[in-house]
Amino acid sequence: MFVRRVALLAACFSLVLSVLGVRAWQLTITQGSDLLAASESRLTRERWTPTVRARILDRKGRVLAMDAPAYDLQVGYALITGNWAMNEAARIARAENRERWSELSREQREAIARGYLPACAAQAESFWDGLASTLGVDRAAIDARRDEIREEVQRVASTVWARRLEKERSERAEATLLDVNDPVAEQAPDALHTIWRGLTGDQYNEVARLAAPFGKVLTLLPAGARTYPYESVAVEIDRSSFPAPMRNENMPVQSVQVRGVATHIVGWLHEVDADHLDARPRSDPASGAIDRGYYEVGDLAGRNGIEEGYEDRLRGLRGLVVYHRDTGEEEVEPAVAGEDVQLTLDVMLQARIQALLAPEVGLATVQPFHEGNQGLALPLGTELNGAAVVLDVDSGEVLAMVSNPSFTRADLQEQDQSFWNDPVRLPWVNRAIGMPYPPGSIVKPLMLCAAVTEGVHALKTPIECHGHLLPNNPDALRCWIYKQNNGSLTHQMQFGRGLYGDEAIAVSCNIYFYTLGRALGPEKITEWYKKLGVGRGFDLGLGGFSVTGQIADKLGTSDAIMMGMGQGPVTWTPLHAANAYCTLARGGLEIEPRIVRDAPVTTHNLMLDPDAVDTALKGLFDVVHSPYGGARHLSGTNEQIFNAPGVRIWAKTGTADAPAILAPDGPRRGEVLMDRGDHSWLVMLVGPEDGLPRYAIAVITEYAGSGSRVSGPIANQIVHALIAEGYL
Repeated sequence: MFVRRVALLAACFSLVLSVLGVRAWQLTITQGSDLLAASESRLTRERWTPTVRARILDRKGRVLAMDAPAYDLQVGYALITGNWAMNEAARIARAENRERWSELSREQREAIARGYLPACAAQAESFWDGLASTLGVDRAAIDARRDEIREEVQRVASTVWARRLEKERSERAEATLLDVNDPVAEQAPDALHTIWRGLTGDQYNEVARLAAPFGKVLTLLPAGARTYPYESVAVEIDRSSFPAPMRNENMPVQSVQVRGVATHIVGWLHEVDADHLDARPRSDPASGAIDRGYYEVGDLAGRNGIEEGYEDRLRGLRGLVVYHRDTGEEEVEPAVAGEDVQLTLDVMLQARIQALLAPEVGLATVQPFHEGNQGLALPLGTELNGAAVVLDVDSGEVLAMVSNPSFTRADLQEQDQSFWNDPVRLPWVNRAIGMPYPPGSIVKPLMLCAAVTEGVHALKTPIECHGHLLPNNPDALRCWIYKQNNGSLTHQMQFGRGLYGDEAIAVSCNIYFYTLGRALGPEKITEWYKKLGVGRGFDLGLGGFSVTGQIADKLGTSDAIMMGMGQGPVTWTPLHAANAYCTLARGGLEIEPRIVRDAPVTTHNLMLDPDAVDTALKGLFDVVHSPYGGARHLSGTNEQIFNAPGVRIWAKTGTADAPAILAPDGPRRGEVLMDRGDHSWLVMLVGPEDGLPRYAIAVITEYAGSGSRVSGPIANQIVHALIAEGYL
């Protein structure tokens, strides 16, 4: 009996040792690395420092966007939500009653803690009041910012919980939200969130004093406040070369303060949303690899323009500070700054052109000398919207790309919704690339090249203009000269014969180009518009949206006829127009426009017929220089449109049917806000007097009618701006 008992005890003892051995093996071998990491994590504290955002520069190295020295204030989540006071009261209660704390009941502990709560709550409120005073804002602004953080953290938590629930239900169908709603990292009491950005040095000192009693719950981090040095620029405008009615002997030079210079191009920053947080988390869900450029709630990211399009390049990588509690040492891995982005843009040329479109200058405002312009239905003094693009012919680089009206980054915060929802002004739209327009007559030289290159028209074959295309229907498909003179004048009468290509361009004969459109037919003319970029956007890296232009499907011969002179079911943008003229100047070689200096160069050769190119350029030259040219004189006067010395100009004006603007929503939804008038175009090439085309300029003025009267004087002043900035 005794022996059996001993044996049984020995067996039990062996079993216990076996269990302990297995557990020891699990702890040391199977889970050892994880447990060691967990143990070491308790001895270290990590603090990630902000990224250092790089600069955006113009082509001459002028800084368009940069981080100025500043500080960000980060606050623990418990202080943001108001739970800090309760947590702090409990901490003080434990510290003050350490010796007897374990003997107290839960109710007794809570009662003691409640005694400290009013003082802790008052301390928190004093901090928030002091912060508002230091920043010079209302307390309500601070509270609103706290609410924003709480809402964003809740959105993050909801997204995480939804994913957890989906995964849990794949394994256990009856799982509920209660099974997966453990707090996420952003909800931890000591999780830091940026409550305010861009504190100055003086503000830093005062906020540091306010933050001292809160320890690690409040942190001030060096960070750059994004500044835009050229957002507002003073420009001197010489009015001596303006149209005679606009010159002022008492004010030959006008000073203009231009606001919102290149805002559409450079962009701005805004707080990250759930998409940013999801796209770039701290650690990769699959591999666990750390991304030092990760986003967290309160971070800023690019919105529109280069700031958005080159976000990854500009952002940079965070620094990391690891504090070892056991040794008191710190390991510092410095932040890695982002990479600067240099543009092809000349910001002072941009500012000069934007100044030309300012209401107080008057070129983009309906003037008395615009009267008699059949395509203009707006009253005197109306501000005109529009855009202007300047491209370098040799490189395809964008030197200027202006959209009018523009706006400042302060407007984003200060303007009410009526400013942004105005369906006529649309200040947020970059009209140079984001608004589709019918091209009108500016495509005529390009259609000539297309027809000759396709072999459907011979340059030596003249085309007769009898005022209307269809012999038995004088009221349809008419030439502008026939229409304006009530059928009493045609180009056939002017020349005493049919017209050749250069002459048809110079006088902008609709019948000539209706004929070419019919000869090309729907398929070929569609193909050529696509070769000119319609339906194909230009990847400038500006984020946001751009317009590719479009051509309707299932075209018929009547559509092709209209498209031969730039009307019908086709649209493009001012950038398309300037690029097409650059391609013409290069003899058919397209270099896709780019606005970032180191962006890849993409080319396409349209293989244009060389004689057609020469004829088209001669026609464009005659538009400006021949007695019958449409851009020689301001309509109804003997004053030349172009008056810059030492330059040579090839140009084409155009008027394009403008679609009606309808009220988008509200009680006036669908109501016609504007339905009369034509868009005013002028596209040109300019170079030295004895040289080749060096720059292409495209100008469009919305609902302004005549290209020569309205867009012509603007284009002339852009030439003067190129001279002033040393390009000509």
